[in-house]
Amino acid sequence: MFVCLDISNLKISSSNPSVFLTHTWVKDELNRDNHARVGTVNKLLKAQGFKTWFDEDKMVGHIYQKMAEGIDDSDIILVFITKVYMEKLTKENDNCKDEFTYSVSQKKKMIPIVMEPCMRDQTKWISLLGFKLGAHLYVDMSENDSENNIIALIESLKRTWSQQK
Repeated sequence: MFVCLDISNLKISSSNPSVFLTHTWVKDELNRDNHARVGTVNKLLKAQGFKTWFDEDKMVGHIYQKMAEGIDDSDIILVFITKVYMEKLTKENDNCKDEFTYSVSQKKKMIPIVMEPCMRDQTKWISLLGFKLGAHLYVDMSENDSENNIIALIESLKRTWSQQK
């Protein structure tokens, strides 16, 4: 069954916040391609007028410099949470950890987006993830094809952006 959702009334304005999408490329617990799913969200956000930083689009040149510039130039960081992403935050020398810790150090607003059913329980969020985002409301995109519906994400972006101004 195909359902057409009208999200045109959810556009924030011509001054939408710019967003950085941090995620892992590793398949999730249901063997779904997490990078492709986040890529779908990226395309939908761009179609709604958001300026996005998505590694597949922006990673040309010095990798760490580009990641830092992307975070510096973004108003809000979207953290796409999988178990593997959480575990990467506990390791040394990992791009996910570098993006997350730099975002925290720059005091960026962050929106957690749960991409796997096993990550819905925030009491299971360990280390940096639990410490910084464990008490935040999250956007749930853990179900199959939920990345195609960004209404809750846009509403969360609207709330976060209005609080930041």
